[in-house]
Amino acid sequence: MAMPNLDILADAGLPRMAATSAGLGILTHLVVIRNLEVEKHLRFALTAIALLIPLSIQQYSAFYHVSLWTASASVATILGSFVSGLGISVVVYRLFFHPLGRFPGPVLARLTKLYGTWLAGKESMYHKELKAMHDKYGDFVRTGAFLLLPFT
Repeated sequence: MAMPNLDILADAGLPRMAATSAGLGILTHLVVIRNLEVEKHLRFALTAIALLIPLSIQQYSAFYHVSLWTASASVATILGSFVSGLGISVVVYRLFFHPLGRFPGPVLARLTKLYGTWLAGKESMYHKELKAMHDKYGDFVRTGAFLLLPFT
C-alpha cells in the first residue's frame, strides 16, 4: 500500500497551526513571562530555541513528507505566529493593563526596558533626557518598567 501524499494536509493544517501557535504565544506571555524574570533565563531560552528550530524542521519534513525547504517555511510561519502573538500580548499588556500604566511617559518607554539603552545609543546625556521628560510629563515619569520619582 502506497503512502498518501501529505503535502495537502501540511498546507491545509498550516493556518490552524499558525493560529494555535499565536494563541500559545499569548498564553506564554500571560502565564510564564509575566510571572518570571525572563532576563535571568534568556540565555537558556535562546539556546533551546536555536537547538529546537533545526529539529522541528527535520521532524516536520519527516512527518509530512515534504522537502526541507517547505518544512523550513512552515516552521518559520509557525514560529513567526508564536512571536507575533507573544509580541502583541506584551504590547497590549504594557500599554493598557500594566500596574504602572496610568503614569505618563514616552510610548517607547512603556513598551520596552531598552528605552534607556536607545537614549544612550544616540549619545545623549541621560540626566538631561530625564529632566526633559519631567518637564514634559510632570513629577512622575514611566521609563520602561520603572517609575522615576520627581527630578531633583
